[in-house]
Amino acid sequence: MILKKQNEQGFVLLETLLALFLLSLALLLAVELWQASAAQERRAQLHLVISRLALSTLEQARIQNPLPIGTSLRDVTSQLSTAVPVTETTVVSFDPTSGLTKINLTYTWQEGGHPFVQNWAALYR
Repeated sequence: MILKKQNEQGFVLLETLLALFLLSLALLLAVELWQASAAQERRAQLHLVISRLALSTLEQARIQNPLPIGTSLRDVTSQLSTAVPVTETTVVSFDPTSGLTKINLTYTWQEGGHPFVQNWAALYR
């Protein structure tokens, strides 16, 4: 039979509490990393969808000839099927150095209190 000292029982309890504390910290860290990863995935998906919309808009502008010179602003949130409001600013101007029509697309939105901007530009005949 093994005899334990009375202070060893308290030491086992202390080891158990310390192990539970470290395990809870590891679980909290894992949950936080998972949430950050999910937020980054949403952000990357939004960037991808906006890029596809910009390419589609530039292709439509290439087909539409002549383009009206000026600036237009539209809300493209419904086209993106996202909860984040996104606006598109289109500026069409004549580039005198090349003799071509220049189109600039600017997409702006806010997510998590931070503003995001994506710019696209192309020259057309």
